[in-house]
Amino acid sequence: MGMTCFGPAHSRYGVSKHDIDGKTFYNFEFVAQAPNYTRHALGTISILNGKLYALTTGSNERRWGKMKDKLRAVVDSFKISNV
Repeated sequence: MGMTCFGPAHSRYGVSKHDIDGKTFYNFEFVAQAPNYTRHALGTISILNGKLYALTTGSNERRWGKMKDKLRAVVDSFKISNV
């Protein structure tokens, strides 16, 4: 089951925008709830040369406390390069 507008209920915790080397990145955080699980997710997106680049990661809510700093480090490390 996907986490779309037709999927589980979700709560958005935040969206932020920042620039790295002249490229704009949008970070986001949300929690999605399904009947049998709750998932906490982080992600980042950027557009370069007309292409969308995205990274999404997360964990179930039970493990979130242990994983959140590691997952934030992964999202914060996401960069795209001109090729």
